[in-house]
Amino acid sequence: MTRRFDTHFNLVGILHLILGMLSLLGGLGGLAVLGVFGALITGAAAADPTASGLAAGGVFGTVALIFSGVIAAISLPQIAAGFGLLKRRPWAPAVALFVSLFHLFTPPFGTALAVYTGWSLLSEQGQRDYKLISG
Repeated sequence: MTRRFDTHFNLVGILHLILGMLSLLGGLGGLAVLGVFGALITGAAAADPTASGLAAGGVFGTVALIFSGVIAAISLPQIAAGFGLLKRRPWAPAVALFVSLFHLFTPPFGTALAVYTGWSLLSEQGQRDYKLISG
């Protein structure tokens, strides 16, 4: 028996999976790029006896770790929420809504996904249908 919002739940889950995986790839790419820049700066500074180049290389490495850590901290729960929505897990709507709060400020796709997630999971009919489907 297919409910009215079943298609919306599937689409929200798939979109969260896609955006989460793209974000994770972007974070890993940023880590690689900033890591390479940090290594180049540190390598160039090794020939120069001044410590300013070594400090700059360390700053790039630290920024790369923080950047990828923040991206992973947001994208991994988003991927989990996408899988959870597709499997109709009872915890998935809460995780998807929480992650969507962060995406409100990433227009246009993140904002659109956040609004669509909120509409499909917070509407009265959506909540009823999700409870019926997830058991």
